[in-house]
Amino acid sequence: MRFFLIILCLLVTLQAKAQRTAFEAGYIVIKSDTIKGLILKTDEVKLGQEVQFKTSESTKVTTYIPGDIQSFSFLKEGFIFKTVELALKQDTLVKKTNRFAKLLLKGYTTLYKLQLGDNELEAIYETENKHVYILQKNNVFYTLGQYESMIDPQHYRLNKQYHGFLISLTSDCSSIKIPEDLEFTDSQIIGVVKNYNNCIEPNTSTSYSYKVKLIKKHGLTVSYGSLVNFYYANSFSNSNATSVGYFWDITDPARSKNSSFLTGLNYMYLSYSVPINQFASEKRQEHYLKIPLLFQRNFYNKTNTLPFINFGLTVQASTNNELSYVDMVPFVDFAAGAYINKFRLSVSLENSGFSIKSNKLLNFSVGYRLDHIK
Repeated sequence: MRFFLIILCLLVTLQAKAQRTAFEAGYIVIKSDTIKGLILKTDEVKLGQEVQFKTSESTKVTTYIPGDIQSFSFLKEGFIFKTVELALKQDTLVKKTNRFAKLLLKGYTTLYKLQLGDNELEAIYETENKHVYILQKNNVFYTLGQYESMIDPQHYRLNKQYHGFLISLTSDCSSIKIPEDLEFTDSQIIGVVKNYNNCIEPNTSTSYSYKVKLIKKHGLTVSYGSLVNFYYANSFSNSNATSVGYFWDITDPARSKNSSFLTGLNYMYLSYSVPINQFASEKRQEHYLKIPLLFQRNFYNKTNTLPFINFGLTVQASTNNELSYVDMVPFVDFAAGAYINKFRLSVSLENSGFSIKSNKLLNFSVGYRLDHIK
């Protein structure tokens, strides 16, 4: 009972700390007045719709929507978000609204990037296409987008609307040629806009390059499991495995949010019995220190549930109660599960070695995230 009370207190303390550290130093601009304070750091989809700001740790949080303020910025990373007008194509309609968009390039024309939610921009095959660019020219905002639509169950159409807009918006500079294979990426769109700005007003463009931070999910995990062997069913009995540990799930959004690297540190206690003759068996107890090194594939959707599968190796060191040996053969791991809000649920199968006939450990795990959900 005392152990679980300690774990509960640790969870409450770490969760409170995570909430406090979710605010980062920054400033907002209201009617040309700059106000310094703390801004809630969350994902860019939410930041595009509202910003939560307070002047100090002890003051009340105020929520601003686009139009309430001209811009806001995080001091550490240098991110600058400004109020822009979004014209989003949805089916046959164009919906106009104000958003906060991230500044990429400033000059004769100004370029912004805006991340959109799953319910605003449906990506069928181009799964990384979750954004639009906003180009401001002569105080008018133009939305540059790429849209997908299904022709039939086997085929889809990719509408590169941004390509036609760029041809039209840069037509007053004869030296600018928009390539047919222009990709819908930061580097290529910035390159075209910068060349255009230099054509109209040379050497006036300012680029804002940001280093995208890694997304780190982390927290406590506990699991229960048992040994299985599909080839030698009677090689053991009464197996039980319990473990406790800490996990880190690391995503590099600059590459892809659909893949991540899972690691951690776990202690596992395993007990089981092995037959020594027809009438008797011997109980064995083993202790494991495990470090998983797994590649994870994430399946983003429109809910608070994030399914995933992962596979790789688990580096481990194991011994018995008498410390009479140390075994360091890695396990081959395969798992599937899902994040559901703050919880991480998974089922894994670990092969204790490289032979397909090796004992396998079937684990059921529950994790609790201690990071701030973005």
